[in-house]
Amino acid sequence: MCWKLFNKHFPKAKWIICRRDRNDLLQSLEKTPFMDAYTSKKDWNTFLDHYEILINEIKTNCAYFEIDIQQVFKHDTKQIDAMMTFLGIDPDDSKNVSDCIDRKEWHYGAKN
Repeated sequence: MCWKLFNKHFPKAKWIICRRDRNDLLQSLEKTPFMDAYTSKKDWNTFLDHYEILINEIKTNCAYFEIDIQQVFKHDTKQIDAMMTFLGIDPDDSKNVSDCIDRKEWHYGAKN
């Protein structure tokens, strides 16, 4: 992750951190064809541990908003509204968030 480079060139950028249950994320990583860098849960967990360190660096050094993606999948738009407010967008002026979530695409490309 090149967050330091992005932050250098875009110091006023606002970061969106999408969170997901770690076990669900591991299952997804194992099923997705283009995510074939690792073949074991141990290796993926090591990757995610390092990723978490980088996320914490972003949280320490940058303006950020964290969103629980599982809630979005449940059509809980409160987090989307809060994120939009963080970004300076009036949630009432935008298209209904639920209309933008296409359930058919959630598992696009996943191995069955």
